[in-house]
Amino acid sequence: KQYCQAEVVEGKDGYCYYYIPAQDRNVSPEDVNVELLKVLYNTAIESMGGQRPKGVWITVPASFNQKQRSITRRSAERVIKEPVHLLSEPAAAAIQYGYDNLYEEGTMVIYDLGGGTFDVCIVRIQNQTIDIVDTSGHPTIGGNLFDSLIMEYACKDYEQYMLNEMGDKGYLLPDSLKENDI
Repeated sequence: KQYCQAEVVEGKDGYCYYYIPAQDRNVSPEDVNVELLKVLYNTAIESMGGQRPKGVWITVPASFNQKQRSITRRSAERVIKEPVHLLSEPAAAAIQYGYDNLYEEGTMVIYDLGGGTFDVCIVRIQNQTIDIVDTSGHPTIGGNLFDSLIMEYACKDYEQYMLNEMGDKGYLLPDSLKENDI
């Protein structure tokens, strides 16, 4: 709501929609995906000098369930005419790591700590072949959570420092900083 005046509402079909007051209409998450993918896809084609790709790979969080993957695929297929493939984000990171380290054989855990998710992938590299053994993720542990915890710790630490340095003169953080308005 901070970036767009919309609220989540339940549609007549029981699914969630974004209600956009300025347009007095409901928009599905799939429709939002379509609009975003149009911009990304067209930007990619422009950056390739107008040449269309032979296929498109879209990464999704490891914690995406089948319904979320289906919505993502349907959205992409509404925009993109080339074959669309979905790949979990930690698998993409693992493949890139493996590509960069094809001669480093062994089994590794590759993690992807995103803004809102924490995903891991177990990968085995043998004979210059990358094998993704397993992938998993958690949908609510991520960078935003860590940012909040670090700020909370820093604010408490600063308050303690100021109390030690200034005594009881009342030099504490303003309430706005305590509420993460930094």
